[in-house]
Amino acid sequence: YSQAVQIDDHYVIQESQIKKFLETPKLWEVASVISVYSLRADITEKDVARLTGIPLAEVEEMVEWLRNENLVIAQKGILKRKRKYFHIPNLEEFRAIRDQNFLHASQALLKIIRTQDLMDKKAYRVTLVRRLNEAQVKQTVAEIDRVVAKLMNLPAEGPDAFVCTIAIGHRYTP
Repeated sequence: YSQAVQIDDHYVIQESQIKKFLETPKLWEVASVISVYSLRADITEKDVARLTGIPLAEVEEMVEWLRNENLVIAQKGILKRKRKYFHIPNLEEFRAIRDQNFLHASQALLKIIRTQDLMDKKAYRVTLVRRLNEAQVKQTVAEIDRVVAKLMNLPAEGPDAFVCTIAIGHRYTP
């Protein structure tokens, strides 16, 4: 990520919050929508429900929890994130949350991605199975890190939110 990003800009998900995120799989989706849209526009619980397809009553419950946990603030019905970024640590204790979020985002993307968008280079999808050695894998991961850092540092513009899910690893048990 950019050197301009400061640690104080991050809200790091806590171990005490793992259970709630796992029990409420769409909780991260609600937090993400608020995070993505709240900097440039006023977003309400009704907007979150409309964008995610989650019933309003469920969104209200999730927003209340996010407020109580100090991830989100609400001012006159307008939702804002408390910090610039939410971060789930890359530690084993958080793996189930990260896996759940990755699966949810990937499945949602596959449902809405259109063939025409792929053809027009407005979307991208690939499944590639290759034999690689350890050095090739490390080189590929380093390149993916550079692409992700570049994506993270693009100005947040435009009306639509995009998701990027990337995974690389052993396809078959070694």
